Amino acid sequence: MLRAAHAAKDAGLQSMRSPAGGKLLRSVLFSPGASEKRMAKAASLACDGVILDLEDSVAPDAKVQAREAVGRILASQDFGDKTVVVRVNALNTEWGRRDVAAVVEWGRVDAIAVPKVECAEDVHDIERSMRRAGGGSSSLPIWAFVETAKGIIGAPQIAECEQVTALAVGCNDLTRDLGARFTPDRAPLLYSLSAAVVAARAGGVVCLDGVPAKVWPSEEELAAECAQARDLGFDGKTLIHPGTIAAANAAFCPTDEEVDFATRVVEAASRARESGEGMCIVDGLLIEELHVDHARRLIEVHAAAQRA
Repeated sequence: MLRAAHAAKDAGLQSMRSPAGGKLLRSVLFSPGASEKRMAKAASLACDGVILDLEDSVAPDAKVQAREAVGRILASQDFGDKTVVVRVNALNTEWGRRDVAAVVEWGRVDAIAVPKVECAEDVHDIERSMRRAGGGSSSLPIWAFVETAKGIIGAPQIAECEQVTALAVGCNDLTRDLGARFTPDRAPLLYSLSAAVVAARAGGVVCLDGVPAKVWPSEEELAAECAQARDLGFDGKTLIHPGTIAAANAAFCPTDEEVDFATRVVEAASRARESGEGMCIVDGLLIEELHVDHARRLIEVHAAAQRA
């Protein structure tokens, strides 16, 4: 099921692109489904999105109770303008299909996150499960986590699937699957990270970087990792600790200097068009329409961040 046209997805691109519905995804915080206290707390934090997690953060003997707790939180807690997502267990586990059925039944979520997606057929399996749970139809968006070598190779096809609206890289699992070293600069992952971004851009979906390698990174380490992700083209970063939210929000938001330059680009291009010219020069740089489009998107992202 490939998307016939990418217009709807294009509206959701975040990385210096117009945020869908004015909503950003600079910082997406995992909140363990087994802790109602932490899930409720997440609603008051400054993150753009929250993933209520039924997978990695929940012990096997607490899976059922966590599912019930997530249902209660969704029924009682106001998350405001945050994007709210539930990450289910993989379908090949004893909990996965019941997780999917519960998410469809609950409603009140913006997307369902699926771990360890490796190919388009994995997505189709989720789509079929949602349709069965929803009485034949469910259009809930899917966030596909790519966390293995096969997932990276399959990312282009995954991003093209009808209901997929985001790719998220699971860096720790991916590093282990590759047999790579954990290094502060993430050099062993650069190919995979870039491949995920390329697939997301080609498919017209959001792309989220994985959680920081360290639970308690220093300010310098966190800033460097977030800056690297933005430089690579990621739209935002998944997080596991509230103390990392501010750094992610800052890294994935245009600076005042960037906004000033973008504003001057748009103004100069407008004057050039009035003069019948297709290009102009700003600060010694040749400006074409592609630069103007980028500048407009940057200004819109900045405006959305100011509203957040």
